[in-house]
Amino acid sequence: MAEIFEIPIEFEDPSFTIRTEIDGKQFLLRFNWNGRMDRWIFSISDKDDNPIVMGMPMHIDWDLLGRFKNNLLPDGPLFLFDTTLEHKEAGRDDLGKRTKLLFGRNDAT
Repeated sequence: MAEIFEIPIEFEDPSFTIRTEIDGKQFLLRFNWNGRMDRWIFSISDKDDNPIVMGMPMHIDWDLLGRFKNNLLPDGPLFLFDTTLEHKEAGRDDLGKRTKLLFGRNDAT
């Protein structure tokens, strides 16, 4: 069974970066609101700001990193969760509030 952890997100601007630890590694997570797409766009870089995955649209209940096989990425799913259980996509002001960024650490057993 996987352990689930919330990655706290607080912001004011529609474009921001957070530094966080995921699965024992430091990462920079970039979030950009795309008004034309009405969607948050996500990028992940290593602690030295070397890009790993760039420009991923964020969707509810969809593993943001699942299609990538790269040993620089955390070992487990990273996904956006709608706390209302209505499966609504994250609006401009929902990230970190109604919708939470969660990481599921894969169990080693």
